[in-house]
Amino acid sequence: MQYLRRHLSAGGLVLNKGSILLIRNRRGHWGLPKGHWEPGELLAETAVREVLEETGLKVEVGDLAFITEFRNLEAREHLVQFFFSAKLIGGMIAPRPGEIYGVKWVPVGEIAQYIRWRPWLEPLTHWLEGGTQRYHSFPDPSRNRIR
Repeated sequence: MQYLRRHLSAGGLVLNKGSILLIRNRRGHWGLPKGHWEPGELLAETAVREVLEETGLKVEVGDLAFITEFRNLEAREHLVQFFFSAKLIGGMIAPRPGEIYGVKWVPVGEIAQYIRWRPWLEPLTHWLEGGTQRYHSFPDPSRNRIR
């Protein structure tokens, strides 16, 4: 197997009035606010920081919702991502310039129209449907993108 950079990251699942907060990246793909863990941070702190940096919104994290692990061969990365439930406590939507090209509240029933990445959509759907906290693994990179 080719060399893959390892990435540990965390993010927040921010729900508000039946909608979930999504971000659009520089490639035009919608996803969840999250980012790289910094040495010395707790993963929950990473999630809070990243939601603020990417969206301008302040959150308080709750329980771990899910962990997802996958390989992205295009980016040459092996990723392990921790997602926490998050409660909105303040701030105003302000996408991070040069990195985030959209922030949107999407009704939870419409997330499959936006998130086209299996390692995020399947665990998120499981969690939203009342599933238990779980580790999700996606070993076949060719199946990650939903066409």
